Amino acid sequence: WRGDGVILKAVFALEESSPSDVKKVISSLLSEKLAKQPCAKKTLGCVFKNPGKGKKAAWELIAAAGMRGGKAGGAAISEKHANFIVNEGGATSDDVKKLIEEVRFRVKEKSGVTLETEIEIVKLRRKCCDDR
Repeated sequence: WRGDGVILKAVFALEESSPSDVKKVISSLLSEKLAKQPCAKKTLGCVFKNPGKGKKAAWELIAAAGMRGGKAGGAAISEKHANFIVNEGGATSDDVKKLIEEVRFRVKEKSGVTLETEIEIVKLRRKCCDDR
């Protein structure tokens, strides 16, 4: 959710569980995550939002567009999970931006879906010491 509002109240319905049951659930979820995501690599996390109900997930669209393993400089689409960009060594922000645009183009061309980024790309402006 993107907005300037403030959540003033929330209600949660929780079930009581034993510590051992909680540990089992956490262990299972962690194992699933490690099996499906490139957790051992330097990544940006999930790059694109899923398009919505009735449409394939972003990773499926990216894979179907033939972008799994695609590269730009040191940045690459993960072989393990196609919605992750990994730094294979020396990736620059320009490499990442180039790869994001290539994925968007190929997915749009193949499926007609325009992917939106889940990450925010921030431009930093640095002042030179002479500007003081």
